[in-house]
Amino acid sequence: KIKGIVQSQSATRQTVFIEPIEIIELNNEFTNLQFKKAEEIQRILTELTTFFRPYAQEIEHSIHILERFDYHITLANFSITINGVQPRLENNGEINIINGRNPLLELAKKTVVPLNLNMDNNENILLLSGPNAGGKTVTLKTVGLFSIMAQCGIFIPAEKSTLPIFTQILCDIGDQQSIEDDLSTFSAHVQNLSAIIEKSDKNTLILLDELGTGTDPDAGAAISRAILESLLESKATVLATTHLGALKSWAHETKGVKNGGMVFDPNGLKPTYELQLGYPGASYAIEISTRMGLDKNIINRATHLIGDNSVKLEEILRVLEEEQKKVSDLKLELSTREERLQEKETAIKYIENELKKKQKRATSDAATEAEALVIETRREMEKLVSDIRASNADKESISTAKNVLDSSIKKLKPLQKKPVEKSPYKTLKKRDAKEGFRVYIPHLELAGVIIHPPNNKNKVTVESNGLKLTLNLKELTYEKKSPPSFKHTPISINKIKRPERMRIDLRGKRVDEAITELQMFIDRALVSGMSQVSILHGKGTGALMDAVKNYLADQSFVKSYNFAHEDHGGVGITEVIFND
Repeated sequence: KIKGIVQSQSATRQTVFIEPIEIIELNNEFTNLQFKKAEEIQRILTELTTFFRPYAQEIEHSIHILERFDYHITLANFSITINGVQPRLENNGEINIINGRNPLLELAKKTVVPLNLNMDNNENILLLSGPNAGGKTVTLKTVGLFSIMAQCGIFIPAEKSTLPIFTQILCDIGDQQSIEDDLSTFSAHVQNLSAIIEKSDKNTLILLDELGTGTDPDAGAAISRAILESLLESKATVLATTHLGALKSWAHETKGVKNGGMVFDPNGLKPTYELQLGYPGASYAIEISTRMGLDKNIINRATHLIGDNSVKLEEILRVLEEEQKKVSDLKLELSTREERLQEKETAIKYIENELKKKQKRATSDAATEAEALVIETRREMEKLVSDIRASNADKESISTAKNVLDSSIKKLKPLQKKPVEKSPYKTLKKRDAKEGFRVYIPHLELAGVIIHPPNNKNKVTVESNGLKLTLNLKELTYEKKSPPSFKHTPISINKIKRPERMRIDLRGKRVDEAITELQMFIDRALVSGMSQVSILHGKGTGALMDAVKNYLADQSFVKSYNFAHEDHGGVGITEVIFND
């Protein structure tokens, strides 16, 4: 009943699958269209190829340019991701890494303990020791990665870094044993070391992990020492890790070789992953085994079998680590305290100078006003004298009036330089200014003790509230048990934070708001000891520029101020230099 072609039938032979004649014709037409589509695509591609063939070289050149752009943009994005800095490359062999972070750990978002490592040009070998899983191998790999990244133009995840230029980096890290090649752990290491020694020179970085392992400890130590001595002669830069005490002792006694140890926390029985230079690290095998839950009887038996000498060496290294950590903590605390004291001393000196300037300015202004008043009075009196002359008054009375006025003016002029108020304190005499003598500083309202007598310029060093102040002998008086008879405005010391940048941006602000911010910025810069700053005010209508200029002209602490060079902003930026 249905015209078509039988294509198949079911397993039961009850169902037959037929392709109707109409579908066959449509399939044939569809197949023809597919062939025509392929022919048309081929024709279009041939035509396009023929059109672009004359520009083939230009297109290829553009592709290479895009590849370079993509390469450098990738480097830039990677550097931003790892918060990298540009390394400084030197040829003097110095390696200096401050707060370096392994880039692989950084990308994996793991907690990273920063690496601080320094090797000067007189140190060719750094021998790292310390506990297992304490970070020795990570340190080797970090230095190797940093060297490769620096020479590939990639920024380094560190606060600061200085690296040499290496022509080759040779490594022996990990276990290279092979059943197929008949290589044991030790023979694989020796094979690698043999090739490394043959290729090494002064421009080579060599990274050796677990030096001297895989054989008898005494023989391994002897072979490892001989290898390191050979590398020392070749002047190659070597970073090696070891657990052998003989190598640690050799490194301590040999010039050009530096010990380094990974710090271990004996209280928490875990590594801190911090590198400590100058001292070897203890292996802490017993402590780590205890932490991992090894049977106590086995631990005690192992301790007994180790022997007194090894136990004593480990104990000495452990004590050294603890003492070094205490010293480092103490140095950090002392450094912090010294910075605070310097900030307070700078603030006191600054406030003291400002008080002196204000006192002199106030005294001078008062004297000037008084002199102006007398001069005005003198004019009136001269007019009166003129009237008297017109009335035929005697010359003697006229002369007497003038003398009285001139005398008044002469008495007021010295007040422009000297304070009007006389200090209620008695100035300290030089013969009494001896070491240990207690004194009082009126203008600071502070008591103190002399720690250095007056020098040839009458400068005295006084200690007050933990601060050392250098003052003139005239600024000191005898210690007073009772409070001063008059009240001074108390001096307050505020901790002023150093400006984050040497430039302040005032654009878009009103004049009064901008000048207030400028005053605060300059105060912080002065107290922080900065020698110069830049003020970005823009050009605009010129109102803000003039206000900044007028403010700077009235400040005694400003040595000079000028517009910046055209390449650095021109008249839109004012550069200010403070007095020394």
